[in-house]
Amino acid sequence: MSTHDEHPQFDFEKAIRRWRRGLTSNRAFLGEDLDELETHLRDHVAALVAEGRDERAAFFIATDRLGSTGDLQSEYRKVAFGRSKRRRSVASLAGWGLAMGRNYLKTTIRSLARHKGFTAINVAGLAVGLAGCILIGFYIHDELAYDNFIGESDRVYRLGGSTVGWPYGRILEEEFPEVERAVYMRSYPTYPIKQGDNLYYETLLYADAGFLSTFDYPVVAGDPTTALEAPYSIALSTSLADELFGRGEPAIGRSLILGDSLRFAVTAVVDVPRRSHIQFDALMSFETLRAVNPDFYESEMSGGWLDLNVITYLQLRPGVDAASFADKIADLPRERAAEYLARWGSSYQLGLERADRIYLHSDRGNTVGPKSSIDYVYLLAAVGIFLLIIAGVNFINLTTARSVDRAKEVGVRKVVGSSRGPLVRQFLGESLVLCLLSLVIAIGLVFLALPGFNSLTAKSFAPTDLITWEAAAALLLITIVVGLLAGLYPAISLSSFKPVEVLKGPFAAGRRGARLRRGLVVFQFAISGVLVLATLVVMSQLRYMQDRDLGFDGDQVLVIDTRRVPSSERRMLGETFRDAVAAHTSVQSVSAMFAVPGRNAWRGQLSFPEGWDDGESISLEYLAVDFDFVETLGLEIVAGRDFNRDAGPDASTA
Repeated sequence: MSTHDEHPQFDFEKAIRRWRRGLTSNRAFLGEDLDELETHLRDHVAALVAEGRDERAAFFIATDRLGSTGDLQSEYRKVAFGRSKRRRSVASLAGWGLAMGRNYLKTTIRSLARHKGFTAINVAGLAVGLAGCILIGFYIHDELAYDNFIGESDRVYRLGGSTVGWPYGRILEEEFPEVERAVYMRSYPTYPIKQGDNLYYETLLYADAGFLSTFDYPVVAGDPTTALEAPYSIALSTSLADELFGRGEPAIGRSLILGDSLRFAVTAVVDVPRRSHIQFDALMSFETLRAVNPDFYESEMSGGWLDLNVITYLQLRPGVDAASFADKIADLPRERAAEYLARWGSSYQLGLERADRIYLHSDRGNTVGPKSSIDYVYLLAAVGIFLLIIAGVNFINLTTARSVDRAKEVGVRKVVGSSRGPLVRQFLGESLVLCLLSLVIAIGLVFLALPGFNSLTAKSFAPTDLITWEAAAALLLITIVVGLLAGLYPAISLSSFKPVEVLKGPFAAGRRGARLRRGLVVFQFAISGVLVLATLVVMSQLRYMQDRDLGFDGDQVLVIDTRRVPSSERRMLGETFRDAVAAHTSVQSVSAMFAVPGRNAWRGQLSFPEGWDDGESISLEYLAVDFDFVETLGLEIVAGRDFNRDAGPDASTA
């Protein structure tokens, strides 16, 4: 080190001013801070001169002991914020933060612009990952939102399976104080709605008077407590009311003809939530069933223990423990109808399912609306997380791979006074800017992909679903978290480079960084491999389902759905219609069936095979069919014969 005597023209005051200007450009220091630091520096120099040092040497020793600008900033901030007499104003701190933010942003933009290829690859990877996660998030949010409109959902339960015997709801409502209300529902018999010369085949359900109040369906017009009390009263969905009477036209009090002669009065208009496990176009009062066929209703209410064709919901009283109540009523069928059940060789227990959990969690089906599974939600959530992980790993790999290129930048900035903290903030800022840019592109990709995504998932998402405060906040939060997590290791790694090692000659990144990159690449490929393998398995399963021989020939079979035609008309006109169709030259064979093969028929029908012990039964699913069914569907008979019109008993007992 050379002596300071070689510099006789050293100007101490000029050196002080130069040193102070270096600190003035940093917003971390106020004017009074600089005055205090300058006083401290002058005192230190004076003490060194008194010890025999020349003024130039004393100045450099004193400034070296004070530390770099970054060190002074960090240490002085700790002192300044800890002393109440030195508190800065909010405006001053905000100004300093804004200045630093602008500086970081400028540096980030310049860095990303200098490395366009790196920026494009990183942004594209993050954008695709985020777009996939946004679409998956849409789907998951939609699935989890089913039945959220039910006000006191912890009190509303479905009894038994998807259907239950008739007497149980009445008994529970009348004899068990835990039950506030029992609500019956049924999906048949149904009728077409006749409006002028048009027939509307809509989804019609029967419901008890307390249905609208129990489930909190938004009632646009009418009184929800009385709308379904009287026989032949009907509540329409808003879409059906608009279709029948015109948009905005009043529907309450208007009449509708169902079937050919049943006149119903419109008593309510209901806005049916799309995310409900109960879907309908119109609700007919359950009292209509009682009025149309009172003998059937009374017989079922007293003896239909195993006639599992009515849906029963219970609204429990506040404070009732549902699990304990379920245990209490589980053996009610045996207690009330033991002889009846024994005669049919059946055992039966009641259970409860929370109404707002039926759509995703029930294993007993749903006959009045859609049904999904929570397993799909978990699976898609895992896929979304994997996509984010892959995008984050890709970001870390690309950033750390550029560590050698940025090493000299880090070294130079540290030499001129930057500490590690500002460098970490700078690199994290770059990561956040990349993520925000990726988010913008991802939203554009989502808008482009929505039509195909809706077709794939049978949903009806719209771009407006993304333009909400909740969605914007969630997306911004996810982007910031991904940006911070993905950028944290590169920021810490890059800011740890030592200027001496970086600037003295060729620099190579450490082995630890290389090992980490290799490990991340292996991890990334492993996750990608799992996703690709899962996709191939699903595709293989779908191909198997599509190509598998189902046992019948459906290629040239046309299905005409007549389920909504009243049964009386089907009986009268069925033969005539069948003969007219069979007479067509293009028709080879005609038959009728209760359900299309592969869909539910009569489930849970008790059968007593010949040779079994008395009372021993088996539950089967029946498909009722007409003559010529085997020929029409090209079935192969492996034993026995087809139904025969000429064999009289075949029409009723075969």
